[in-house]
Order: sequence, then structure tokens, then C-alpha cells
Amino acid sequence: MHGFLDVIVGSFLGATLSTIEWYFRHEIDAFIFSEGYWILLIPTVIILLVRIHPEPADQCPCFDDGVAFVGVIMGVDVGQWHFAQSDYSLDFPTLATVPFEFEHIGIVKTILRVVFGIFVIFAWRAIMKPLLHFFLPPIYRFIEEVGFSLPRRHFINASEYKKVPSHLPDETLFPITQLPNLIRNVRRARSDSVGPQSAADVYESIACRERPNGGSQDADGNPEAGHEPILPDAKAGLKTALSNNATKYGYCSENQPYNTTGEDALVREQEIFDIIEKPRVRYDVEVVTKLLVYAGV
Repeated sequence: MHGFLDVIVGSFLGATLSTIEWYFRHEIDAFIFSEGYWILLIPTVIILLVRIHPEPADQCPCFDDGVAFVGVIMGVDVGQWHFAQSDYSLDFPTLATVPFEFEHIGIVKTILRVVFGIFVIFAWRAIMKPLLHFFLPPIYRFIEEVGFSLPRRHFINASEYKKVPSHLPDETLFPITQLPNLIRNVRRARSDSVGPQSAADVYESIACRERPNGGSQDADGNPEAGHEPILPDAKAGLKTALSNNATKYGYCSENQPYNTTGEDALVREQEIFDIIEKPRVRYDVEVVTKLLVYAGV
């Protein structure tokens, strides 16, 4: 999913942000734990960032992971601000310190604290997720009726469904019942994926196959004249392009020769689309649900 450049740039961004946060940690803490309601700027900015998040070409975990991550950040900052205003908070060694003395509490209560905290996390998710899926769709439909709807790609609008099905899978936070499967998957040897994994892979293959020899180029590095790729942006467009240019589609592989049979090309493309894992239906309320659930967590 991620290339070498993604890892390098991501590492650079992480190191840069960590350095800034370390050198300005006291100013940041003073802002977050200060009295007043300046803390509301953080949820406001986070919601705006979720709204302007780039649309992925395919359904991928990047958007869900991003929403879950900023949801946690929002919840942590607001929760720490609220705790800092309470009588339980200590100012030493840092602001909003949670009182804890192992010598006084002991091993049993320390373990129970962790177990209880984990239980609260799963209980919150189990309760809030279905509640939000019940109350949010009517609100979304009203927003859509008054003309303020901001639909996202790969998510269907609330006006197109009656209710959100129960037991929707959560790709980011798995339920505790899936813990045995997670352990088995960790121990199981991983294997490489062979063939296209998404619609984008198929379109890329089409663009490549539309040029003989896997994409011949001229001296300037441009596609040879007469072999510019056609990139259909929908499955219907793909079939049309294949019908009109069937003799030009081959296979960009050393083991498969260039194919000039139009009918075979159509069959082959359909087979490729059939083996791609079909993403599940996603509902518009899932974005806000994930944001609020992870903020509460």
C-alpha cells in the first residue's frame, strides 16, 4: 500500500512534529490545560481536517485510520483539559497529572485499574456505536434536505437507506470477540498478494496494456504516438473503452504475450474485476460515528 517515498516523508513529518512538540511542550500544555474554552479550537480544527481529507481513489483504510487517529487526539486533549480543571488533578511533575502511588495502591488494584479501563473502552464502543447509527441518519437527512449536505465518495447518503445495519465491522478497533482470530493471524505466516488488489490496479494495467510491449516510449520518455492511454473512470467506461480499442489491449507481463483478441480481452478484464475483493457498503454516518466513538475512547 505504501511506497518508499511514503515511508520517508511520513518519517520526516513524524520527526518534525515530535521535535516541535518537545521544544514547545510547556506552551502546549499551558494552552490545553488553561481555564476557559480555547480548547474548543482543537475539535473545530479536527472536524475541518476530516471534512477536507482528500478522497482516496479506492476504498482504503487511510481515511478510516485518519479519522480514528484524530478522534483519539481530540478526546485526549479535551479529556485532559476537563481533568485539569477538577480537584483530582495534580500539577506535579506535569500539569493534569493523574494521582498514582504504587506503594499505596498495590498490585491488585493496579491491575484492576487497567482491566476496568479496558472494559470501559469496549463498553463505550458497544453502546455508542449503535446509538449514533440510530440517531444520526435522521439528522443527516434533514441536513441533506436543507441543502447543506457534503457527501463523501465511497459513502452513501442517508437519504438512500432506511437504517444502518447492526454489527458493521470496524476495521480500526476490533471487538473483543475477535481477539482469538487476531492472535491466530499474528502467528500465521503472511503471503504476498498476486494480481490486482483494487480497481485502480486494473485501470493501471489497462493503461499499460494499451501500448504494445508494456508501454513503449519515445526518446523524450513520452508514450509513442498513437498509443496514449485511455483511463476510463468507471466500470461502464472500461467496457466501452475495451469494445472500441479491443485490438490494442494486451498483457503487461513477460509471461503473457500481447493479446490482440477483443473478445478475450473483454473476458479477461471481467475476470480481473471479479477477483477483486468487493468493498462493503459504507454509510455517511460512519465518519462522525467513528470520530465521536474514538474521542470518547
